[in-house]
Amino acid sequence: MIASLPSLKHENAVLKHILFTNLFELELDGQGRILLPASHRVHAGLDANAQVGIVGMGKRFEIWSEAALEEQNAACLEAARQTDSEVSDSLQQLML
Repeated sequence: MIASLPSLKHENAVLKHILFTNLFELELDGQGRILLPASHRVHAGLDANAQVGIVGMGKRFEIWSEAALEEQNAACLEAARQTDSEVSDSLQQLML
Protein backbone atom coordinates (compact mmCIF):
# COMPACT_ATOMS: atom_id res chain seq x y z
CA MET A 1 0.00 0.00 0.00
CA ILE A 2 2.61 2.54 1.04
CA ALA A 3 5.00 1.34 -1.63
CA SER A 4 2.38 2.15 -4.27
CA LEU A 5 2.08 5.82 -3.24
CA PRO A 6 3.53 8.16 -5.87
CA SER A 7 7.07 9.08 -4.81
CA LEU A 8 6.99 12.37 -6.71
CA LYS A 9 4.83 13.79 -3.93
CA HIS A 10 7.32 14.96 -1.28
CA GLU A 11 5.25 13.78 1.70
CA ASN A 12 5.02 10.27 0.25
CA ALA A 13 8.76 10.14 -0.44
CA VAL A 14 9.51 11.19 3.13
CA LEU A 15 7.10 8.62 4.57
CA LYS A 16 8.57 5.85 2.43
CA HIS A 17 12.10 6.80 3.43
CA ILE A 18 11.29 6.78 7.14
CA LEU A 19 9.48 3.46 6.99
CA PHE A 20 11.63 1.52 4.55
CA THR A 21 15.03 2.57 5.89
CA ASN A 22 14.03 1.29 9.31
CA LEU A 23 12.89 -2.15 8.20
CA PHE A 24 14.74 -5.25 9.33
CA GLU A 25 14.16 -8.80 8.23
CA LEU A 26 14.24 -10.93 11.36
CA GLU A 27 14.44 -14.67 11.76
CA LEU A 28 13.08 -16.81 14.54
CA ASP A 29 15.61 -18.53 16.75
CA GLY A 30 15.40 -22.22 17.65
CA GLN A 31 12.76 -21.48 20.29
CA GLY A 32 10.59 -19.33 18.03
CA ARG A 33 11.77 -15.98 19.39
CA ILE A 34 12.92 -12.85 17.60
CA LEU A 35 15.63 -10.49 18.72
CA LEU A 36 14.77 -6.86 18.10
CA PRO A 37 17.66 -4.71 16.89
CA ALA A 38 19.07 -2.42 19.61
CA SER A 39 17.97 0.70 17.71
CA HIS A 40 14.35 -0.52 17.80
CA ARG A 41 14.53 -1.38 21.50
CA VAL A 42 15.87 2.09 22.29
CA HIS A 43 13.22 3.75 20.13
CA ALA A 44 10.46 1.78 21.87
CA GLY A 45 11.86 2.47 25.35
CA LEU A 46 12.42 -1.21 26.04
CA ASP A 47 15.07 -2.23 28.51
CA ALA A 48 15.89 -5.62 30.01
CA ASN A 49 13.17 -5.27 32.65
CA ALA A 50 10.49 -3.66 30.48
CA GLN A 51 6.96 -4.96 30.38
CA VAL A 52 5.86 -5.10 26.75
CA GLY A 53 2.59 -5.20 24.93
CA ILE A 54 2.21 -6.96 21.59
CA VAL A 55 -0.73 -5.68 19.58
CA GLY A 56 -2.03 -7.56 16.56
CA MET A 57 -2.72 -5.21 13.64
CA GLY A 58 -4.03 -7.46 10.87
CA LYS A 59 -1.01 -8.75 8.92
CA ARG A 60 1.50 -7.16 11.27
CA PHE A 61 2.01 -6.59 14.96
CA GLU A 62 3.38 -3.79 17.09
CA ILE A 63 5.59 -4.08 20.14
CA TRP A 64 5.15 -1.34 22.74
CA SER A 65 6.53 -0.58 26.15
CA GLU A 66 3.74 -0.82 28.70
CA ALA A 67 3.82 2.93 29.45
CA ALA A 68 3.85 3.95 25.77
CA LEU A 69 0.99 1.57 24.98
CA GLU A 70 -1.12 3.06 27.77
CA GLU A 71 -0.41 6.56 26.43
CA GLN A 72 -1.27 5.50 22.87
CA ASN A 73 -4.51 3.84 24.01
CA ALA A 74 -5.55 6.99 25.87
CA ALA A 75 -4.71 9.20 22.87
CA CYS A 76 -6.67 6.96 20.49
CA LEU A 77 -9.71 6.87 22.77
CA GLU A 78 -9.61 10.66 23.10
CA ALA A 79 -9.40 11.05 19.31
CA ALA A 80 -12.39 8.74 18.90
CA ARG A 81 -14.39 10.80 21.41
CA GLN A 82 -13.84 14.04 19.49
CA THR A 83 -16.99 14.38 17.38
CA ASP A 84 -15.22 16.52 14.76
CA SER A 85 -12.19 14.25 14.27
CA GLU A 86 -11.40 12.07 11.27
CA VAL A 87 -11.19 9.09 13.64
CA SER A 88 -14.70 9.71 14.87
CA ASP A 89 -15.96 10.09 11.28
CA SER A 90 -14.33 6.80 10.27
CA LEU A 91 -15.84 5.00 13.26
CA GLN A 92 -19.29 6.35 12.44
CA GLN A 93 -18.95 5.10 8.85
CA LEU A 94 -18.07 1.64 10.11
CA MET A 95 -21.23 1.58 12.20
CA LEU A 96 -23.49 2.27 9.21
